[in-house]
Amino acid sequence: MAKTPVIKFSHAYNKLLVDGRRLAVKVVLLQVVTIHIDQLSKPFIDYDTDNGTYKLEHQTTYLMLIFQKAKGDIFTTLRPQWNRFGNKLDYYQGLVGKEFNVPEGKEVSHA
Repeated sequence: MAKTPVIKFSHAYNKLLVDGRRLAVKVVLLQVVTIHIDQLSKPFIDYDTDNGTYKLEHQTTYLMLIFQKAKGDIFTTLRPQWNRFGNKLDYYQGLVGKEFNVPEGKEVSHA
C-alpha cells in the first residue's frame, strides 16, 4: 500500500482553516501549475503568504498547487519548482488526484 503524501506548512495559514478555526488535515491535490512570481498579483501573493508572513523568492519559478479541503473549499500554495532534490514538477504532477495529510498544528485563534 502506498504511503499517503504529506504537505507541510510553516504555520497555521488562514487558508487552511475549516469551520473558521480548525486546520484541514486531509486535502486532495487537484492541479499543478508552473508560474513565475512576476505573473502573480500583489493581492494573490498577500493571500498566499498571509500578508507577507512567508517571504517568496524573486526570480524564481513556482509550482502553484491547488488543493481541495474535505468540505469542498479550494486553496492554493506556492512551492519552488526546484529544491535541493531537483525539479519537483513531475513529483507533484504524479500526485494529482491523491489525498495528502496535513500535519495537525495548533488551532488558530482570532482573538
